[in-house]
Amino acid sequence: PEVQIVFKTNRNRNYQQDARWLKHVIKKLQRRYGITKFNYVGHSMGNTDIMAYETTFGQRKQLPQLQKYVAIAPAMLGNIVMFPWTVTTTNATNGRPSEFTPEYQKLVNNRKTIPMNQIRVLSLYGNLDNGTDTDGTISVSSAKSLRYLFWGRSKSFKEVELTGDLASHNALPRRNPEVVRDMEQFLWG
Repeated sequence: PEVQIVFKTNRNRNYQQDARWLKHVIKKLQRRYGITKFNYVGHSMGNTDIMAYETTFGQRKQLPQLQKYVAIAPAMLGNIVMFPWTVTTTNATNGRPSEFTPEYQKLVNNRKTIPMNQIRVLSLYGNLDNGTDTDGTISVSSAKSLRYLFWGRSKSFKEVELTGDLASHNALPRRNPEVVRDMEQFLWG
């Protein structure tokens, strides 16, 4: 079974509020269906929301625990309109970006609360391959910054860069057959 969560105000950039909303939905699913674990697929800002959730509530064992996480175009440093400097930001091998946004810094400060060796991560991001190092909205470095939050903590972490026209920000989750194939294989085998 899948549950789609769409926030009415989905561009609010209040990730802590979104984390509380996610907690509310997850607790409701726990009460209604008895879930003890869950998988999550996020696109763009939905990735920052789940990371705010995990760094705030992930260690609470009375809540259902995240098992598998598919990140599509993770906007960990925001988008290129808000933070144009992310296009030239570099990432270390462990994903650590050369510059942080204030929100990303909060996630880094709390990354030790992410449960150890529990979460398997598949990160899919786009690169239009036109010299911009972006998917048109999110820079490659912003997407690659997810790795640092899980460095030394995840059960597994796989990153896939998709290129070309179907690697645009909005095409990734809607029209890119590679995303669908990789996501379904990762989640369901």
